[in-house]
Amino acid sequence: MTQRESRLSQKIMTALREKGVFCFKVHGSANMMAGLPDIIACVDGLFVGFEVKHEETRHDLSPRQVFVHNQILRAKGRALVVCSPAEAISVVEGIRAAAKRR
Repeated sequence: MTQRESRLSQKIMTALREKGVFCFKVHGSANMMAGLPDIIACVDGLFVGFEVKHEETRHDLSPRQVFVHNQILRAKGRALVVCSPAEAISVVEGIRAAAKRR
């Protein structure tokens, strides 16, 4: 992750926490599973992985990231790319609105 994406991740986590979302940053290491989203969150009991990208690199996921995102989706979690705090909050609001409709 670039330094620009790291700063963006911090801003996104601050916004998520202000909305009552539990989240933490995944730091890559030799012992960490490759391809995990940058931010792991729990939104009202739902697992959500946020991959942080800048708009110009939004679609630049590695094959391993795509594989892991698909595993999360098959397990009924959410995994998606976000490029701003507002976009991450929109995801949270969408999850909460869908839960209310059920």
